[in-house]
Amino acid sequence: MGTPIENTTLTQPHAPTPLLQPHAPLAQMQPHATTALMQLHAPDTTLQHASQTSPSTVLVSNANKQQILLSTAIVRIQSASGKWMNARALLNAGSEVNIVAHRQTSLLQLEPKQDHNYISSIGNTLKHSQVSVHTNISSRYNNYSADLTFIVMDKIAVPLPHNYIPTQQAKSLADPTFFIPSSIDLLIGAELFYSILQTGRLKLGSSLRFLIETTFGWVVSSSFVRDTHEHTSNKNTC
Repeated sequence: MGTPIENTTLTQPHAPTPLLQPHAPLAQMQPHATTALMQLHAPDTTLQHASQTSPSTVLVSNANKQQILLSTAIVRIQSASGKWMNARALLNAGSEVNIVAHRQTSLLQLEPKQDHNYISSIGNTLKHSQVSVHTNISSRYNNYSADLTFIVMDKIAVPLPHNYIPTQQAKSLADPTFFIPSSIDLLIGAELFYSILQTGRLKLGSSLRFLIETTFGWVVSSSFVRDTHEHTSNKNTC
């Protein structure tokens, strides 16, 4: 058994419409068409307490809360038999490691390798992982692919985003369901994060909402200030 390795994973606060059309290459996406892709509105629903919390979840209480969308993408991941499946990935430049949820490795029938790692987060809370897996991921839009090692964890994050975000139908996005709270299958860290960024940047209106071009499609970067007089709880991922 090797010496445990301590890695630091800092997950910044997140993001999730009909599935995209994988055959549409990013090069054919016209900026003038993309600026009208969507209109995002602050959600009217109140925040709910998480039924289960993890070291990466912080519950705080305040009247006015800012909700931040973390960037997510639907990527293709290769199974042990060579078949490709879609998986929802959280793109996190603040993580030193790549992580895959245990349920996803079972679906892919990937062979685990003994590999002890300690993942530290805010407050120096440690999570222990005993195994890792090695596989390929690729884009649904082009021939981009990467060979990665993933640390296996039971759970990566709470469903993201924390609340449903009303929006018009959006196309050409890395994650077409970015506005619907959904489970996270993978976390792609700093090893790959900056290499998937492209040159496209589009601002949506006058608010702090942007589309950022990546090899996986356009990701949404946005924040909302929730103005409410109710006493609610806010879930922050870090």
